[in-house]
Amino acid sequence: MSVQRRRLALARRSALVVASAVVALAVMPAVSQAEPPVSIAQVEARLEALQEEAEQATELWLGVRAEAEGAQRRLDKANAKALRSEAALAEMERAVGAFAAAAYRAGGLDQSFSLLLADDPSEFLAQVSSLDGIARRQSDALHRSAVARQAFENDTRIAQQELAALEALKADLAAKKRLLDDKVSAAEGMLASLKADQRRALEARQDAARAAAIKEAERAAEAGRATRGGDRPAASTSSGSSGSGSQGASSSRAAGAVRYALAQVGKRYVYAAAGPNAFDCSGLTMMAYRSVGVSLPHQSGMQYASTRKIAASDLRPGDLVYYYSPISHVAIYIGGGRIVDAANPSAGVRIAPLYSMPFVGASRP
Repeated sequence: MSVQRRRLALARRSALVVASAVVALAVMPAVSQAEPPVSIAQVEARLEALQEEAEQATELWLGVRAEAEGAQRRLDKANAKALRSEAALAEMERAVGAFAAAAYRAGGLDQSFSLLLADDPSEFLAQVSSLDGIARRQSDALHRSAVARQAFENDTRIAQQELAALEALKADLAAKKRLLDDKVSAAEGMLASLKADQRRALEARQDAARAAAIKEAERAAEAGRATRGGDRPAASTSSGSSGSGSQGASSSRAAGAVRYALAQVGKRYVYAAAGPNAFDCSGLTMMAYRSVGVSLPHQSGMQYASTRKIAASDLRPGDLVYYYSPISHVAIYIGGGRIVDAANPSAGVRIAPLYSMPFVGASRP
């Protein structure tokens, strides 16, 4: 065999060996490249992100639900108005029909026109004034009938528009509910995928956090009782005697809302819940203020829109604080740079630092 042929054969054998090694490496278990085990901190971070997405979906759903409820009320009013217009129209048509029947019986004229045929000419002038009044009543009846028909048609059209709007909102509501369900399922799936020891470790951390929050709530409530209203900056009491009664009532309501919210610390977070055993963020703030006679909608963005905006530097206990953009979380400021909020399914109702989440604004009910 020539030198050139030996070299060619050697090259072929070398290529075959390399190829076999590549194939062997490809089919071997990738033990050295296996993903490292996920830490509890990583699980918590991922779970928190999923729960935040679920809360955003919840707030979207609550907003559309409120719009649908408003549309239903408008539809009910429009239907009631259309029914009243229909009844008025029927009454006007009966009146016009009565005039028409009278005219038919009189041979084409209202019976009142037969007064003109009386034998006594001295009564003619008085009869003329009577006929003018009858003619005006006929004209008024026709006019009212036309107005009633126009009102009925307009009210019917409005009712139909409100019905179409309601149906569109219901479809949107169903879509938002599916989105919420998907987000909640993803978070629940994340928990279900944990190994038993990981799940126990996570639950232990969550239990410890809730216990600490309850102790903090008890300390805050005790401090509030000791100072008869809690942590109030000087700015809330330094405005003089003018309007002091109104400010006092407002401070009393705020203190009552704070007490209610603190009493819920440690309870569960459930999407769209509003007590008594579980809350979502806007459900907690809504019920806290309902306990002192103040009505708020069950949606964080709507609560912001319906209350008086204040600067962060003017915060007082009882003020509402909002997070994320667009707004999807709300809490109650309790003083000392702290809030109480229904955080998420992992933390439940808790006490947290004011700036523990992306702060976007504050308002005063």
